[in-house]
Parts: sequence; C-alpha cells; structure tokens
Amino acid sequence: MAAGEQLRGFRVLVAYGGGVLHGRVEVVGGTLPENLRFDVSANRADMPRKPASASNVFVDAQGRFILRGLATGDHEITLTPFFPSPQGRIRSGRWSEIKQTISVKDGAESQITFVFNVNPPNPKERKQ
Repeated sequence: MAAGEQLRGFRVLVAYGGGVLHGRVEVVGGTLPENLRFDVSANRADMPRKPASASNVFVDAQGRFILRGLATGDHEITLTPFFPSPQGRIRSGRWSEIKQTISVKDGAESQITFVFNVNPPNPKERKQ
C-alpha cells in the first residue's frame, strides 16, 4: 500500500481486557506420556471469526495456567496436547483438543478446569 491509498472493506477490533482466567488440567486414566505438553489458547466466542483474545500460554508441571488481559465477553478456551520437537510442535492423533466456553468480566478472575483422559475411548469402539 502506498501513501495516500485508501483501504476499504476491513474492520479493526480493539478491546481492553482486564479479566484473568486461572486454569488447571486434571489428568485421568493413567500417567501422562513423557514429554507431553499442553498449550492453552483463547478466542472470542461471541464475535465473528473468533479472533484471538489472549496470547497462548503453556500449562506448567503442576497442571496450572493463567490467561491475562481478557476482555468482557464469551471466550472459547482450547487445550491442545503436543510433543515438543526441534522442528516445532508435533500433534498426536491419539488426543483431540479440548474446548470450553467461559464468560469473563473485566477486572474479575475466573476459573476453568480441563479433564484430560490419557486413555480416551477408541472412536471405533464408541460407535458400537
């Protein structure tokens, strides 16, 4: 784009966020495989195209995480299991992302818990 050109057909969304989300991951069904890690992301569930509403964070060794700077509204929180590698993150086909929607208020603290099953049922077995 050159100086003086006009740009049309886009919107800029800016929202101040003072909400804080404290979360934890509860592991059931066994022990986590060595090196399995979790990433947590937040997206606005109440807006078109679900824009990101906070920077991704990692779950610590005690299964806790904190998302800061969330604006008032509904947010889709996603827990993503992965294995770190020199080439980046490797997703395992064994586990799916887990998503929850939570309402956040500016200046307030909210809580969320994800239950992660180390041995999820086989999808083929569930259909029977």
